[in-house]
Amino acid sequence: MTRSVDLAGPQVLARTIDDSRSGPGAPPPQTPPPPPTARRGGGRGPRKRGSSLLHRIARKTVAFFYNKQTAIAIILFMAFLTLVGTMIQQSPDGVRGDPEAYASWIDRNRPRYGGWTDILATLGFYHVFASWWFKITTIMLTLSIIACTAHRCPQLWQRSMHPHTHAGERFFDHAGLRADVVVAGTPEQARAGVEDVLRAHHYRILSNPKDPQRSSYADRFRYAPFSTLVAHTAFVVILLGVLITSALGFRLNEFPVTVGQSRAVGQDTDLTIQVNSFSDSYHPDGQPMDFVSDITLFDGGRQVARQEIRVNTPLAYDGVMIYQSYFGIAAMMRITDTTGTVLFDGGVPLQYTTDDERHVFGSVTLPEHGMKLWIITAASGRLDALVAPGQVQVDAVPVEATERTDSALLDQGSTSQVEGLNVTFHRERQFTGLSVARDRGAIVVWIGAGLMSVGFLLTFFVKQRRLWVRVRPIEPGHPSYVPGAPRSRVRIASADRFDIGYERRFRRMVAQVVAQSRGRTGPADPAHLPSSTHRPG
Repeated sequence: MTRSVDLAGPQVLARTIDDSRSGPGAPPPQTPPPPPTARRGGGRGPRKRGSSLLHRIARKTVAFFYNKQTAIAIILFMAFLTLVGTMIQQSPDGVRGDPEAYASWIDRNRPRYGGWTDILATLGFYHVFASWWFKITTIMLTLSIIACTAHRCPQLWQRSMHPHTHAGERFFDHAGLRADVVVAGTPEQARAGVEDVLRAHHYRILSNPKDPQRSSYADRFRYAPFSTLVAHTAFVVILLGVLITSALGFRLNEFPVTVGQSRAVGQDTDLTIQVNSFSDSYHPDGQPMDFVSDITLFDGGRQVARQEIRVNTPLAYDGVMIYQSYFGIAAMMRITDTTGTVLFDGGVPLQYTTDDERHVFGSVTLPEHGMKLWIITAASGRLDALVAPGQVQVDAVPVEATERTDSALLDQGSTSQVEGLNVTFHRERQFTGLSVARDRGAIVVWIGAGLMSVGFLLTFFVKQRRLWVRVRPIEPGHPSYVPGAPRSRVRIASADRFDIGYERRFRRMVAQVVAQSRGRTGPADPAHLPSSTHRPG
């Protein structure tokens, strides 16, 4: 219930906030379209059947993608894949491209997942983010966002450029934010005064074509609804960056290189990394403080960079980032066959640890002999009754098998035969573990993140403000009617939800309208304005 207060001329009625308001959301009645007329002989004629069919298919496809249920289903499936990829250990990129290395990686994870190991491998859950269904889901989510955005654009354009300027009587009675004041002057003078105040607050003024002399529509930040399009565009840009990374990038989280040796990156590149030296330092309590690798990068045999890299100081070249990641001990091995042909000569990084953390191990695959040699030694600080410090155990396992067929224990500088092969253990040496990645979509993702930040800021802090104004003369019989002194009733209403900051601005504008009618410049004394405010509930 509202009450009127006579302020020596102007009359102000308290505005209320009510959930049960009826806004101008419903469009004005429109003239029904004329009945269809028959085509004349000179017309374009009926459309071709094929064209009509393609048009229907296109419409149904677009409707499918902007359907809310479709969008929710795609988002839920994407969330499921993301959860799986986060909870289940993902195989490194370099391992997935090598069937033998991938099988070995799965075997090492078998104790963790038990009987589910092979099932998870069959479902592809060890490489979710590189799977074809994750890429398809990403594409479908992108199309859904584009379809929803395109579907909303005409509505937002209509709201911004061609808003509903007419509001019914019920809207002024039940609007969430409203004021009812009586001011001195004719309706034309009152309307001009209200519009002057609104323009001073940077509102755009539009006339109501149904009542051009006494009704107006005003809005501020008319392009604010398009801020949601900025956020939607940001999602599309980020998803595009993810697709670019998935299709054109790679990430090798475990890339060990023995100090003094080099290793090709692969991944359709001509890059080779050579480790010149490695150093590590520790805190007094034994915790690592810093570890640094001096590396040289070659592209097609040509040196292109040399740098000392740390965990947070990578080497960057042509979109490839090389980070320091971990380090450990490598076993310098030489393997020859019975004819003396060298099959392997280099360091074997012992980068894996057994479940009981008592041993570290690495492997060498000899595809010509269908054999894999596992090199095992005691972990740092661990004593083992079978493998003493400075010794390595060499186990021979056929590539397609899991049981060893031969084994030997070697001291430094010694040679032994394993499955007919001459295996020599020279000595131990450090290796450095690198992380090598090429992320073609990173810059795209950063652009998308920036757009998303802008979109969210605009959405939450820049809101379109809409007001409807109606002015009517005070007729004889009204309590505020004064013979010979024209007065007008001004009603201002907003469809905006409760916002305490905007409510204060609204009250100031109403106060200025009242003050202007009294011939004052500045807001009226707030103490003389009604203070009763009714909120829902």
